[in-house]
Amino acid sequence: DTSVWAQNEALINQRLQAEGLTGVTAKVIGDGAYLDGTVKTKLDRDRAATIAVMAAPVKVRTNLIRVEPGVFGF
Repeated sequence: DTSVWAQNEALINQRLQAEGLTGVTAKVIGDGAYLDGTVKTKLDRDRAATIAVMAAPVKVRTNLIRVEPGVFGF
């Protein structure tokens, strides 16, 4: 049911924003979450995947989040 997919997608995206990962978005299809965007560290990339599975009953199928540290790694 696509309405459940949309609900789970909204839950994940709201949680990502609340956790300060404003450059990351999730797309949900079935029980799969597909993550995209940019973060500053690998830890944030991993944290985004963890947040997704905790926010909704999904599995991260694809994590396309890119790590783009700022100048001098900050």
